[in-house]
Amino acid sequence: MFNHSAEFFNGLLGYPTNDIQTYSDGSGALKVRTNIYTYAANNIDLLTITNASGTQVSSNAYANQSVVTNYYNALNERTVYTYDSYQRLTSRTLPT
Repeated sequence: MFNHSAEFFNGLLGYPTNDIQTYSDGSGALKVRTNIYTYAANNIDLLTITNASGTQVSSNAYANQSVVTNYYNALNERTVYTYDSYQRLTSRTLPT
């Protein structure tokens, strides 16, 4: 099976916005799949990742200084993070 990957980058910071992969299926046909990354207006904070089938597989919510406060997985289960005034992680609450 042949695999190839290419990333397209976002602006001056160089974070990936699209991860395009080519592969061959069992019959040898060449296929393409793309994962999409979206960022906040600051071009730093990763907001969402969408897989090749168009399903959002993760999303993040941020507080000041780009610290993740809420993370949602592909099942929309939330993990909550809290921090002290120095932005050190003080707790993590996993999905139930």
